[in-house]
Amino acid sequence: MHIFAKEYVPSHEALLNFTSKVHFASGASEVSQD
Repeated sequence: MHIFAKEYVPSHEALLNFTSKVHFASGASEVSQD
């Protein structure tokens, strides 16, 4: 999946933004459970 995302979004900034979004969503989910 990471490779696909890297190929689909060659832009490092876009990839970083994507990772940040996923991390935020994951964090929000954890906080919600906690």
